[in-house]
Amino acid sequence: MDGCPVRIDTSKPHPARVYDWLLGGKDNHPVDQRVGETLPEQSRRSAARNREFMQRAAAWLAARGIDQFLDIGTGIPTEPNLHQIVQAIRRSPVSSTSTTTPSCCATRRHSWSAPYGSGELVLRS
Repeated sequence: MDGCPVRIDTSKPHPARVYDWLLGGKDNHPVDQRVGETLPEQSRRSAARNREFMQRAAAWLAARGIDQFLDIGTGIPTEPNLHQIVQAIRRSPVSSTSTTTPSCCATRRHSWSAPYGSGELVLRS
């Protein structure tokens, strides 16, 4: 995780933080909210559907024996995360996440202080 950029420019909107705002998250800034408010009304529901699909797909795969997951462009942590979904079904999954977005790295660093069972979480930049 040390390879993640640390500078977060909150004067410019970022897609990951706008998406977080659309999902009702807390890891965004006024500039991201302003962008989110200009999007079509159905954008919030579309963002939620996107998350719901990821959750269903991960659960379906884990239930069928898949135990390795790669979350590319992982974004800002939103619960339940991919690793939380698969760990509820498979006790020893390997979940790797990949992002280079500064705000995503910083939030993930903070959220990874809690134990995540026997699964392995790796952040690559």
